[in-house]
Amino acid sequence: MKKSHHMILTLTLVGVFSSGALVGIYKYAQPLIKVNQRKALEEAIFQVLP
Repeated sequence: MKKSHHMILTLTLVGVFSSGALVGIYKYAQPLIKVNQRKALEEAIFQVLP
């Protein structure tokens, strides 16, 4: 019984750490992605309408 509790706790901690890391990376990268998308859209528009 003790071994299964240890395994559940370990998997829970790994899941919490992984999800926290993903959220942190997403919050860091999202503004950069939006800026790059906006630049790409502007470049595409200026290629069509000089």
